[in-house]
Amino acid sequence: MKIASRRRHSAVMKMQLRNPFTGNNSKYYDYDDSDEDDGYIGTMGMSTSSQLKINNTKTTDLLITLNNKTLVVTTPLNGIRYESAADDPRSTQASSTTKRNDYTEHGVTTISNYYGTTLWKKNITEITSTTSKPRSTTKTTTTIKSEKLLTPHNSTDVQTQRKFYINTSRCHMPYVDPFTPAIKKLFRPSLKTGCTKDEPIISVKFDNKNKVYKLQTNYTVAQKFIKKATVETIVDDLRCCYRQIERSGSGSSADSKYKLLPCTLFHQNFTVPKHVNGIIVDCSSKSLNKVIQQDAFTFIQVNKNRTETFSKKDAPKVGIIMFGIDSLSRMNFRRTMPKTFKYLVDKGWYELKGYNKVADNTYPNLMPVLVGYANGNAIELCKPKTPGGLDNCTFIWNHFRDYGFPTGYAEDTSSISTFNYLKKGFMKPPTDHYFRPTGMAIEKNMKIVRKAAENYCIGRRQYGEYIYDFGVEFAKRYRNQTHFGLFWTNSFSHNSYDTTASMDSRMLEYFEELEREGIMETSFVFFFSDHGRRWGPLLKLPEGFLEERLPMFFISTPKWFKERYPELSRNLEVNQRRLSSNFDVHMTLQHLLELATLNEYKSIETLDCTSAQSLFYEIPEERDCHAACVPETWCTCLPYITQPTTDALVKNVTSLILAEMNKWLVARNLSSLCSELSLNGISSAFLRDHDPAMLSSSSASPDMATYRIEFTTKPKTSPTTQFSATVDYDIKNRRISLNVEDIGRHSKYEKTAKCVDDKQAKKYCICKNSLT
Repeated sequence: MKIASRRRHSAVMKMQLRNPFTGNNSKYYDYDDSDEDDGYIGTMGMSTSSQLKINNTKTTDLLITLNNKTLVVTTPLNGIRYESAADDPRSTQASSTTKRNDYTEHGVTTISNYYGTTLWKKNITEITSTTSKPRSTTKTTTTIKSEKLLTPHNSTDVQTQRKFYINTSRCHMPYVDPFTPAIKKLFRPSLKTGCTKDEPIISVKFDNKNKVYKLQTNYTVAQKFIKKATVETIVDDLRCCYRQIERSGSGSSADSKYKLLPCTLFHQNFTVPKHVNGIIVDCSSKSLNKVIQQDAFTFIQVNKNRTETFSKKDAPKVGIIMFGIDSLSRMNFRRTMPKTFKYLVDKGWYELKGYNKVADNTYPNLMPVLVGYANGNAIELCKPKTPGGLDNCTFIWNHFRDYGFPTGYAEDTSSISTFNYLKKGFMKPPTDHYFRPTGMAIEKNMKIVRKAAENYCIGRRQYGEYIYDFGVEFAKRYRNQTHFGLFWTNSFSHNSYDTTASMDSRMLEYFEELEREGIMETSFVFFFSDHGRRWGPLLKLPEGFLEERLPMFFISTPKWFKERYPELSRNLEVNQRRLSSNFDVHMTLQHLLELATLNEYKSIETLDCTSAQSLFYEIPEERDCHAACVPETWCTCLPYITQPTTDALVKNVTSLILAEMNKWLVARNLSSLCSELSLNGISSAFLRDHDPAMLSSSSASPDMATYRIEFTTKPKTSPTTQFSATVDYDIKNRRISLNVEDIGRHSKYEKTAKCVDDKQAKKYCICKNSLT
């Protein structure tokens, strides 16, 4: 690396030197590439912050040369410019045409940038300049080994090395190209749903004048099913009835039982009774003597007896609609739902590009959002396996209900839903409008098309459509008042990385409907996921580490919010490129309730992350994973260096990990059911770069080494059982420190862990009886 200092006229006392390969995302610059797919933001992988002092300087122009690429840095007003397109490392095509890119500096006299490696920091000490014209240049040269420039996910793609989602002083979160050649070979999205998509014989209309739902019959569509019927005979031939769905469980089975009432015939323009929340409709032909179409509908029946305890006229109406999709990383969202992604970008939605998950699976990632608890307290305090445990846990929707604001919650795939898979669910409906009884009923009583081992289609529609139909109707009914609703789907994303593509067009239609109905003008809409892929072929790619840890997260804010709170909107815009976590979202939801109650409600500090903050307040630039309450295992901010899988120390650390896993099984009296695990092979190994500039004081220790290791185990299964673990290794005492429950399993355990009921144990148990 060569550095030449040219003396000039403007005053500068301190500078930070700019890496020529670096795009800048610091608070000092007005340059922000809103779509990183089109331009490069960030620096190379082994990044660290460093500052160089310029002694007795009144001016500074720096001419920096690296690998024959020249960069002129000028301060205070001219910003950064590249001499030519060929010199611009972000340029995808070399050009001999002179091109000047000015990124306005707004008079700031500090250039904030980050280096490619710690070697740069060690070899560059200071630059001296005077006010006279340059008579000579000072050159410093250093050599950087190519392997040191690998990004934390060990990608060898040059463009990926130069781009970051987040590039702050303590978080360098690498950008992942969603469309690498390896991904293109792997990715074969199916747009076919397998659902019939028949036109509906029965449809639902809301009578806004009388505030009731009506069932309307389309006899023209019915004739397509009953070929021999005529206009004169179809009315008599077609018979439609509905079966009302009710919640019927009690005690420990309160959330797992439903009741279907007898089928009631209805006529054209039938008024749905106001106590009915869900129905299954059967339409049959007398002449054919069979059911020709089955459908199901839910209704948002507004309870007139519910009164708001807060109703000041000048309080803003804060609607919150949260649409969630399980297991969808921000990269895979771009691959599988390009139409929806384009819509969000075109409409100016905010994207949390630094949103990092905090735990392994759905429950421990949603509980920080909804309750503010990390996994430990989400289990210990909320007691999900004990009847009534979750009812005694204070969810964000409870705070809204305390003020009389309506709430809603819907989730598909009842067998694996967040609060019911190996858990007891809720003794009482957790929200005013609750989908679960309807979900259980349609799963058991309607025709199902399975895809990727999930209930993909129910009746003529995709299962996910029932959830978002419920959510859109909830938003429409309460558009003029404060409300909170969570609408979550698993059916088209949980078991496969590419089936999400089949919901792209339909998802776009939902957002367009919300916009058309004016919901976007009154409500905050969150579109997010809990985590990325946790198993399967995507994790075997170099980018798999990031695929798993970076879920998508988008936010739309209403126009009134931007006008009434411009500073809060600006902060959210800045926070798009800051490290954020699930706990921040919880504080954001509380912040919105504060606004809705004119600060009568006071936000409660999250129990497990006291440093969490609302996304409407600017997140500190120097924030690291420790401050965001992202455990080391899931943190994507810190650089790692590839290690040989044959290294003796790597093998030793892996053996110690396996020993801890086996101890964990023994401590839970599972050794009689589960096989003892032994090492089959090491797939990859990485060592964290302990650069003090990147680490918080609490995590920096010269006697500790942090490894990230992926390995397979014996006894062998099909598919091979694969794990990943991030572990601290005490170099002096040759010990490891890790939480066994943070070890990830990258292969399905459905067939090999049936002998245990505990979800955590299923991750590590290979049942002895599954091997016979």
